[in-house]
Amino acid sequence: MIRKIINEEGFSGFYKGIIPSLILTLNPVIQFTSYELMRNSFSNTKGEITNKNIILISFISKLITILINYPLMTIKSMYQANNKSSTKNTFDILRKMINEEGIFSLYKGISSKIVGSLISNTILMIIYEKIQKIVRMILINFIFKKKK
Repeated sequence: MIRKIINEEGFSGFYKGIIPSLILTLNPVIQFTSYELMRNSFSNTKGEITNKNIILISFISKLITILINYPLMTIKSMYQANNKSSTKNTFDILRKMINEEGIFSLYKGISSKIVGSLISNTILMIIYEKIQKIVRMILINFIFKKKK
């Protein structure tokens, strides 16, 4: 496989889709930033939040993240699937897709991504909130025991 890639595409074949991949590392940044901003609005005066609100804001924050990043995932997949040795870059593929199929071509297959991601993200954020609460309690107990 390595020889095939080197022979057909050269050393740069190993780095197909690296630009969108690097940009996609912003996924958790977008998701957690939007989650925390909304969390602050939905928490009570003690900073506590209900499970219902956790589900709601985790759903919204993940939806925002998917809508922003899904076109990059599509471009990355298209770029990596391109078997021909090509000097086309990410922006050329983006331009071609929009010109040939329209802007909505960047969102092909998004429904399955939304369903899977929203379910797993909701579970993740509920666990995140519960672990965060437990850690806070442990730290508070530890700090107060040290002072005594």
